[in-house]
Amino acid sequence: MVEVKTGLVLRSYQIFKTIKNFGSYTSNEIGGLLSLFAKEQDHTLRSFLDERHDGAGLKFLQEILGGHIVEAVEAKEKGKKVVMIPFNFPPEVVNLFENAVPYTTEVVTTIGVNALAHQGEPYWDYAVSLGLPDFVCSANTIALGSVLLSKDGNEFSPDIMISAAPGGCDANSKIHEFVSEYLGIPEIILDKTGESSRDFELYRRLFRQMFLRLEKELGEADEDRMIKTLEK
Repeated sequence: MVEVKTGLVLRSYQIFKTIKNFGSYTSNEIGGLLSLFAKEQDHTLRSFLDERHDGAGLKFLQEILGGHIVEAVEAKEKGKKVVMIPFNFPPEVVNLFENAVPYTTEVVTTIGVNALAHQGEPYWDYAVSLGLPDFVCSANTIALGSVLLSKDGNEFSPDIMISAAPGGCDANSKIHEFVSEYLGIPEIILDKTGESSRDFELYRRLFRQMFLRLEKELGEADEDRMIKTLEK
């Protein structure tokens, strides 16, 4: 079995915590900073911190990419629930609950591949070494392969998983199911339906059932918070 010591999220978290402390910078300072990083990280950070972006790249790293991981890790440390969701599920639904934060599989894979040396290969290899086939989607497998490390305490782990890809992305849904079973994490499944009016009505019923299950896990959603979230 492939041995990996530390998970993608925990490694990325430390990097983005450092980036959040960056202030304004000169080209010389960028050069000095990037000399501390591995080649893969150098290429990624250099593209974001290029002076032609006029600071927008740094803001994107700090508030968008970094924010996704930092918020999830620190929310869990404060006792909130972290809900792992796939690419096709609206994170706003999780934001309706005051004690929960969303955490998207494919976003985490992208962040890790950009932030870490050696990209996502160790986590891919680890997942495959557990028996997952090597032809499944790497966008799911890298992040979820890393989550599997949490069984030994080497990675951050979500508290709940929502699987909204059955019928839409079989690889995504089956990998989520594997992780749920392997780690004993509650999984809420939302099936994809067809495209007729009857299918839409069925999807509304399934979505409502999913939401009621979320409320059982997270507590009742606050109506005022719901309005503010939707207005954003």
